[in-house]
Order: sequence, then C-alpha cells, then structure tokens
Amino acid sequence: MKRWTGAFLLAAAVACGSQGDPARPAGARADSPRGGVSIAEPTRGEYAVVSRGVDFFVAPRADAAHFRLRREPRAADPSEDFAAGAVVKVLGARAGWVEVENQGTDELAAQHCLSGIGALDAFHLRVFVRAGAIAPVLARRYTRTYPDGTAVDLLPGLPLGGLGARGRHLSKRAFGTLHLDLPGELVGRSYAAARAPGVAATFRTAAEQAEQIESQETLSSDAHLSAGPHTVVIDGAMMARLRPAAKGILVELADPCARLTALAARSDVGVFGIGGGKAVGYGAKGYGRVTDHDTRYLYPGVALFWEDGSPAGTARAEREYDLWQEHPTRKELACVVHDLLEPGDPNGPNEAERRARPRAATEIVLCFRYDETGYRRNPAD
Repeated sequence: MKRWTGAFLLAAAVACGSQGDPARPAGARADSPRGGVSIAEPTRGEYAVVSRGVDFFVAPRADAAHFRLRREPRAADPSEDFAAGAVVKVLGARAGWVEVENQGTDELAAQHCLSGIGALDAFHLRVFVRAGAIAPVLARRYTRTYPDGTAVDLLPGLPLGGLGARGRHLSKRAFGTLHLDLPGELVGRSYAAARAPGVAATFRTAAEQAEQIESQETLSSDAHLSAGPHTVVIDGAMMARLRPAAKGILVELADPCARLTALAARSDVGVFGIGGGKAVGYGAKGYGRVTDHDTRYLYPGVALFWEDGSPAGTARAEREYDLWQEHPTRKELACVVHDLLEPGDPNGPNEAERRARPRAATEIVLCFRYDETGYRRNPAD
C-alpha cells in the first residue's frame, strides 16, 4: 500500500505540472551572471541550488512529464529567485540539462546552509532541470578579516544572482543584499558540502540570535555598509548588534549562509521605524537621522545655526547632548531641540516620544557643527 501511495503522489504531481521553461538550444552553456563569461557546469557528486519556481522533468526532454514545487513562477530578479532555493545532489549534466536527486532535509542540515525539498522527503527521486535553473553559488567557504574590524564568513552553497555595479556578485539575504567582490574561481554551479561538522548549525544559531536582538537603535533601510571590498545594502530598517569603531559603527549581521561584521556610517544608525525605514523626525521638517550613541559636547563660543542653516549666534554655557539629529540638508550640522520650559534638560526634548509629536511653541531647534563638538574638553583648559 505504501508503494502505491508514493507512486500515486508522484503521478499526480506530474499530471498537474505546468508548462515547461522556454527551450534552450542543445549543447548551450548555462546562463552566467558575468556578461559573456561562462560558469562551469555542475560537478557530478556535488550539490547544487535549484530555483523552487522551475519545472522538474522526469526525462531530459521538453515534452516530458514535469511538476513544480509551487504555483508561483520564478522571480524576475535572479538574486531573489535563488535566495531560497532548494539543495539537490548532482548526478550528471548533458546538453542543457542537469540530472539531480533530492536529499532528505535532515541529511542536509548539518553541512548545508539551505534546505532541501521537504515535500519529497519520503522519496529519493531522480529528475532533470534545465541548466538555467541551477544557481551560481559560492563553491567553497570564504572567510576574510580586514584591518578596520570588518569581516565576512560565507558558507559554500551561498546562492548568487546576477552581477551588480562594478561586476560584483549579488546575493539576497535576510538582512539585505550582498554585493560581493569574489575571485572567479570561487563561483560555480555546484559545491562540496561544508567540511566542518555542524558549521551550518552554528550559522543558523547565529541567525536566530540576530533575529531576537532588541534595541532602541536600528539601521536605516537604505544603509550601505562595507566589509573590506564588499558592500551590504540593508533591506528595511532593522535592529542589529552594534559596536562603536574609529570610523563608524560595526554591525553584526547573520543568516544561515552568511555572517558579517560590516561598517556603517554613524548617520545610518538611529531610531528608525522597523521595516519602513522612516526615521522619527522633528515634526515635518525632514530630519532623517537620529542617534543616541554619539554624544556631542557644546562649549562657550561654538557657533550655532537655525534649522534653515542661517547663523543663530554662539553657545554661552557648557551643554552635553546624548540625543541629537542630523540636519536634513547640511550634513555637517547636528541639531537639537531646546525647550524654553525645560532649559536645564538637554536630552528630554530630544527623546523619541517627544520627537514624534508636533513641535511645541516653546521648543526651538538649534544646530552646531558636528566636527566641533565631538570631544569633552579638559576642565582645566
């Protein structure tokens, strides 16, 4: 009875299959994210990542019976299409087709950062996919540290999409898009499983911990972070583990395939709405960057400006501001709210809940040059 049930399910899947992908000429090379540069075919016995939106054929023919893992078609963006791909084992390649076999998700968990095809866990099936359905991937682990404190650690099997600016490989991850400057020999259509037992589980644990971080400070949705020659573009304002650094803020990022310590500009860290990337501002004036980690010290004689950038005068007394905001157009200026009813409280008027409401008639915005207020003076001076 169990054999009949398995056969029935497979037959039903094939019978309900969608139309096949557009035919690829026999003997054509697999599509490559490098314009005109071909990536090697998958290697037999290694593993590949296949899009979950493609057709799986029972034979290497366009008219063969086929099925899909989901109803939705492939995403137009290759980085997005392959980001949540399925791991399969490569059995061979021929004239535009790749023969693969599904592996049990439990078998893959210890050494692979992506999962297999859970819906087929009850079977080991040999099927065919078109070569273009196989993702370019990181062929082996890539670990680098850089003098500024940044670092990258990428597992084999990290799916890559097309090429972005300056020929960098794009990889869509949970926290944003990686723009990776990778040597060509590290990019292929298949990979060997991670050698270190349990390394994939370690990455997954780090990713789960990253999701549980709670902090008032967040990264802005359009933040561009650097890690050596690589760039991370954050997708939606998010919380993260942060550490001050000489040239900015170090940010810990993690998902099951990638762990990074990246450098953010101080202006990209503040109090932002999670997911939307819109910062709490001073009314409707367009102030877009908020911080509470970079104290400013105001001393007598420091030049002051109104929020339109015009001269306002100079400071007469020492003030310390833990909360301030970047001017919307003059990025060299840091701005604070001063409440005439609370003149002795430098930070209360600048707290998030106060910034969220319309400005009171007793509140004024004063700005000063960021570079002139970044240190505490010696009391003896």
